[in-house]
Amino acid sequence: MPRSRPSHVSETKRKSRTCPHCSRAFGRLDHLQRHMRLHTHEKPYGCDCGEAFTRRDLLRRHQRIAHDDRPVVPTPTVPGVQDQHLQLPSPMPLERFTNHASLDPNHNTAAGDLVPDALDLSYPLEDFTSFIDNMGLALDPDSLLNLSSVLPEREPLSNASHAGNDSTKTSRPEDEEDLDIAQRVHSPTLLPIPLNPLAQTVVYMPLLRITEKQNMKILHELAPFQYLLPMFTLPSRESLTRFLNAWFDGVYVHMPFMHGPSFNPDQQPVELILAMAAAGAQYRYEHRKGRQLFYAAKTVFQERQRWKEAATLNERQFNALTTVTSDLDATRPSMTDDIRCLLNMMIYATWQRDPLFVRDACDWQSLLVRLLRGSGLVETDIPDSNTLGWRPWLQLELDRRVKLFSFALLNLQSIAYNLPPILLSSEVNLRLPCTCDEWRTTDESHWERVRQGISYEQPFFQDALGYFLKTDNAPVAINPTPSPAASVILIHGLLHRILLNRQASLSSPIPQVDRFEAALHRWTSTWQRAPESSLDPLNPNGPIPFTSTALLGLAYTRLHLDLGPCRALATRDARKIAEALANSAPLVRSPKLLSALLHATHALSIPVKLGVEFVSRSQGFVWSIQHALCGMEFAVLVSKWLCVLGQLQEEAQPLEEHETRLLHWIRRIVEEGRASLDDDGSASNNNLDCYKLAYFVVTLWARIMRGNTQWPFVDIIGQSLELYASDLSRISRDRDSVRQLH
Repeated sequence: MPRSRPSHVSETKRKSRTCPHCSRAFGRLDHLQRHMRLHTHEKPYGCDCGEAFTRRDLLRRHQRIAHDDRPVVPTPTVPGVQDQHLQLPSPMPLERFTNHASLDPNHNTAAGDLVPDALDLSYPLEDFTSFIDNMGLALDPDSLLNLSSVLPEREPLSNASHAGNDSTKTSRPEDEEDLDIAQRVHSPTLLPIPLNPLAQTVVYMPLLRITEKQNMKILHELAPFQYLLPMFTLPSRESLTRFLNAWFDGVYVHMPFMHGPSFNPDQQPVELILAMAAAGAQYRYEHRKGRQLFYAAKTVFQERQRWKEAATLNERQFNALTTVTSDLDATRPSMTDDIRCLLNMMIYATWQRDPLFVRDACDWQSLLVRLLRGSGLVETDIPDSNTLGWRPWLQLELDRRVKLFSFALLNLQSIAYNLPPILLSSEVNLRLPCTCDEWRTTDESHWERVRQGISYEQPFFQDALGYFLKTDNAPVAINPTPSPAASVILIHGLLHRILLNRQASLSSPIPQVDRFEAALHRWTSTWQRAPESSLDPLNPNGPIPFTSTALLGLAYTRLHLDLGPCRALATRDARKIAEALANSAPLVRSPKLLSALLHATHALSIPVKLGVEFVSRSQGFVWSIQHALCGMEFAVLVSKWLCVLGQLQEEAQPLEEHETRLLHWIRRIVEEGRASLDDDGSASNNNLDCYKLAYFVVTLWARIMRGNTQWPFVDIIGQSLELYASDLSRISRDRDSVRQLH
C-alpha cells in the first residue's frame, strides 16, 4: 500500500502556489507567476525597441508584426520568471480535445504536458488580454481560457493545414513559415490592438487670431443681410478668436473636414465663419452666444440658397440682383463651401436639447444630399498626386473629406433617431482620407518631404468596403493600410449596411450576421495595422482611432440588439426615453453575443480606469458625442444580458463557462467604478447579484454622462439612463421581497 503524503507537506505546497495579493490558489507555479503580474504590473519580456510584455508569446507576436520577425532577444527583468511560449493556430472548439482535465488551470500536469490548441491565447485572446491590460481593468488570463470555445469562427490564418497539437507538428520550410507569418499579420482579430504604439507625432493645431481687418470684412459681408438680423450683434473679435479656436479644439479633432494649418478666415464665406463660431461657443459653454451665431448663420445660408434657386429659375432676375449688389457675387460660396456650412450647422443642431433644433437638422438632410450629389460623389480621372502641387492636392482632399464626413454625420443621425439612411453607401466612391502625416503638412516643401515616403494612394471607399464584405477567405489585405480618418469612414460604411439590413428585416439577429461579423473582423485587422492607431483617448494623433473602436462595438451590438425604434431620443423627454428602453424586447441568450458583450464591457472599463468622476466632469477632453450614443446601447445591452443571467440563476440553471467569466469581469469593473464615486458609501458591499449588477452598470454609465453642460444631448442620455436604472432597481427590490417570502 503506497504511503500517503503528510498533510503538512500538501498544505505547504498549496500555500506556495497561493497569490499573496488576493489569496487565490493555483495548481501550477507558472500559472501563479503569470497571475501575479496582474497585481505587480510586471512585464519581464522586453524588446530592444523599448516595448515590454507580460508573456513571451506576446513579445514574439510583437517581433513578428513590428520588426518583421527580426530576432530580438528577450530580456527578463526579474530573475526566475518563466513563461510558456504558445505558437499555435487559430482557436478550435474545445470538444475536439479529449484531455479536458488540462483545461482546468488548477489541474496538476507534468512539466512536459502540451497545452491543446484550443487554449491558444495568441489568437485572438492574447489580443483581448493585451486590450484589457492596456486600457481596461486587468483580467486574469486564466479566466479567458474557455472563452475561445464560444468565439465565432475565424478565417483560416493560412491555406496550410495545422496539426492538432505540438507533438504532431512537422517542420516546414523556412519560406512557408514566412508566408504563414505574413498571413497572420493580415488575419482579423476580435478587438483592435495597436501594433505600433511608438509611431506617434504631435498634431499641429492652429492658433487663430481674428484681426481687426478680418473683423471689419465679416461685418461688411453681413451688411446685405442686416435687414434679416435686426437683433443680431457680431461678437467681438476676441470672442470670434476664442470660438474659432474652440472649433478646432472640439469639432475638428473628431471630424477633420477642414484643414487647420491653411485655414484663413479671409477666404471663407461669412455664414461658414458664423456656423463654426456657433459650435465653438458650445465648446466654450457660451450657449447663448452659440444660439445667436447659429441663427445668424442659418439666416444667411438660407437667404443665399434662396438667391441661388431664384437665379436658376430666372436668369434675368439674378442679373438684376447682381447689378444692385454686385459685391455679393464675388463672395458667393462654392457648392463645397455650402456643404461645409450646412454640415457645421447640422453638427450644432443635431445634439441640442430643443426638439426644434433636431427637426431642423433632420429636415436639412435632403438639402445636404442634394448638394452632395450635385458636387459629385464618384471620382474619375484623378490626376497623380505627385504631379500636383500642394494647393491643388489639398483642395481635392478637402472636397473628399467634407463629402465623406457628411456621409458619417448622416449615418449618426440615422443611428440616433432611427431614420432610414437617405444617402446610400453604394452612391459614394471617393478616395479615402489621406494619412495623418500628409494632412498635417503646412506648406509645399513640407508636403513634398512627406510625399517622398508615400508610394501608394489611399484606396477608394467602394474597394475597401468590398474587401470587408467579401465572402471568400483569401488572405489579401487592403493596400495601403487605411488612415485613421479612412477607418472611421469605413466603420460608418459597415454600420450603414447593418442599419439597412436591420430595417429591412423583422428577425433578430439580422440576416447575414456571419458575413457582417467577418467584415468587422477584417476592419479590426486593418485598424490595428495603421501606425497611427491608438486606444488612448488623449492620443497625440487625435481621438479618431479611439472613437472608431466605440463605433465598432456599436456595430457588434446592432447585429444582435435593435434599440433604434426603442429609444425616442428625438423627443428629448428623459422619461419617455427611459420607458421606451424598459419596454424594449428582452435579449435572447446566444453564444454569438460574446463579441458585442466584450466590446460593451470594455467600453465601460475605460472610463472606470480613467476615473468616473474625471470623465464625467471633463468629457470635452476625453469623449465625443459618438461615445454617448454607443455608451447608451452598451449599458442597455449589458443590463439586459445580466437580467437574463439573473433569471437563469433563479431557476437554478447552470451558466456557460464564458458567461461566468464575463460576469466576474463585469463585477470587478462595477466594484472599481463604485469605489471611485465620491458619494457612494455602499461601495464596499460586494455581494451583488445579476440584477444589482445590471443596476450599477447603468448607473455608472448615467453618472459618466450626467451633468454634461457642453452638449445637452449627452446630459439627456444620462438622465434617461438614471430613470432606466431606477426601473431596474425596483425590479431588483421586488425580486428580493419575493425571495424573502419564500
